[in-house]
Amino acid sequence: MQIQSNSVANTLSTVIFIALINLFIIGLVILCLPSIKMRASFFNLRARINARKKYLLEPLKNNPTAKKYLIGYFISSFIAALSTGGQIFIMANGYPVEATIINCTAYGFTWWFSRTSKLTRNYWEQNKSGYSEFRLSSANVFWLKQILLKTILVDGMIISISLMTYMVCFGHNR
Repeated sequence: MQIQSNSVANTLSTVIFIALINLFIIGLVILCLPSIKMRASFFNLRARINARKKYLLEPLKNNPTAKKYLIGYFISSFIAALSTGGQIFIMANGYPVEATIINCTAYGFTWWFSRTSKLTRNYWEQNKSGYSEFRLSSANVFWLKQILLKTILVDGMIISISLMTYMVCFGHNR
């Protein structure tokens, strides 16, 4: 029994460690893949902020669906980040399954509302004359970024479920 418990603990620790490394590497890659390329200089922060605002908010003016998706995306992303950070504290109080359900549900909603970027991209592809402050990245970069974002969400779910399994099997509330 002791050997089996050690192998389970080692496997879970390895899964969590590899998932965290994967999360870090993918996060760095996503930061290096911009959705839009600014025409302003790197140090002209006001122009860069205004271009980013225009990129995000212009498609929302006449499209209530896109507005709902963007608001849902921000809320679900905030809840996912909050529940990821709070999962350890909730688990330490004896609720590992509930913490994992909340966390994975938040990741699922973030996955659902990530359609916002597709709606925004489609808007700017149809209105090519409407932007001069920035240039859209290629379609391949856009789709790669979407795949990597969803990989991060799946990775977060794997970490959450692994932590829950570890806590249920080896937690102090056992």
